[in-house]
Amino acid sequence: MAGGGGQLDVAASLSATATAEQALLLTLDRDQDGLPNAEELALGTDPDNPDSDGDGLDDGYEGRIPCLNPLEADVDGDGILDGEDDDPCTAALSPYQAQITDIRLVRIQSAPTGDDGYGYGEDPLDAPPPASEPEEVVRYEIAFTTTGFTPQPPSVADSHHVHFYFNSLGEDEAGLPGGGPWSLYAGGSPYVDPNNTPLARPEGATQLCVVVANANHTLVRNTSQCFDLPAPDAIPEESRVPGWGEWSAVAPALICTVEG
Repeated sequence: MAGGGGQLDVAASLSATATAEQALLLTLDRDQDGLPNAEELALGTDPDNPDSDGDGLDDGYEGRIPCLNPLEADVDGDGILDGEDDDPCTAALSPYQAQITDIRLVRIQSAPTGDDGYGYGEDPLDAPPPASEPEEVVRYEIAFTTTGFTPQPPSVADSHHVHFYFNSLGEDEAGLPGGGPWSLYAGGSPYVDPNNTPLARPEGATQLCVVVANANHTLVRNTSQCFDLPAPDAIPEESRVPGWGEWSAVAPALICTVEG
């Protein structure tokens, strides 16, 4: 009897130990996803949900793979959940692409300002010179190409256009819901920036970039491309883009600047 009682005591002790170890494991990693609770709290993942972002991969697995993120369901932005993606770290190339082929500085003659001295109904042919003479301003002229689409105004459903931005701004900020500033364009090449002079180039900007945007100004992922900016003094004397009173390569109605 004594021997049998001893065996029962050992079995009970082992069972109690296993239960304690299981409880400890649950305390350390309640959802059993391979990521300890303390790490989950630090990362912002849910310690009670093994797949916090719902992409089909456990948080612990995503935490061990450098390119994955347990809080981002589609890290390469290709529209396929990481758990269903054959190559979750590399996005498929978008059929829509834009590329800057050249950037140069040009002089543009701006419109004169002031009153011509005549009111409505008076003869404008005898009007005196404008109150202020037209002046020349410097702008970027950007030659670019597009593949898979023809830029169209955002008012056209399911259309695409391009956004231009400086590389001092991250790509994610070059469209909505980003903060900008960026300029949208829905015309053909070349694009003459109506807003930025060399002096307006942000500090630290070395390139001007283009990215494809949807009609609602959200960006098409993995379509951005950048081009080195010319030196501020690289303005050929003969360079001139038609401006006031002449044909212009830019359609003003299709251009605006968006500030965040």
